[in-house]
Amino acid sequence: MHGPPGMVCGVITGKHVILHAPAIVSGFGLRSWLRCCAAVVRRQRTTFLACVMGP
Repeated sequence: MHGPPGMVCGVITGKHVILHAPAIVSGFGLRSWLRCCAAVVRRQRTTFLACVMGP
């Protein structure tokens, strides 16, 4: 996923999922946070929006 210089990729990282867990859970719910954790564990390249919206 390379683009022009300065372009944001938007892929979630384990570091951000853990550091921002309280904000994610309070704003989007436990289920959304667990989806993010599952994506990180599976090493799935996904965005936060995809995790929040779910299947």
